[in-house]
Amino acid sequence: LNQVAAQMSSPILLRHFLTSIFIQTEIAIKEGQLYCDVVCDRGALSHNQVRRLKLCQNMLVAVELAGWLNEPSLALQAVVQIYGLLAPILFHKIPSLPVVQILQRCHAVLQEIPSSLIQRRHGIIGDGLNHMIACITFRMGK
Repeated sequence: LNQVAAQMSSPILLRHFLTSIFIQTEIAIKEGQLYCDVVCDRGALSHNQVRRLKLCQNMLVAVELAGWLNEPSLALQAVVQIYGLLAPILFHKIPSLPVVQILQRCHAVLQEIPSSLIQRRHGIIGDGLNHMIACITFRMGK
């Protein structure tokens, strides 16, 4: 995120930019069939894994922008999207320094999100968030 450009832009423009990042990422996921439950990624850093990491990089910009706008719910949404992109790589236990670095950033963001925002999620969504947080924490502990 270009800090100077963000400082000179209106909050409305920044929010539109944030929305465009989410839309662009969702389109790329659908076009590339990079869904979180697709476990066809094989081996060390295949083409799809690199695409997943590039999309994570875009979503990290969204996380930073959500923080800039003081929008913890959008930061949480971006972290969930990142986790979905990394899920097949984590599932196959493919060692990757960029994945660890991304998880570290996500973990730091999750620590800053008010617990009330996470606890407000009920049922399956709340369970899914807790599972995601546990998986990220577990992976960070390894």
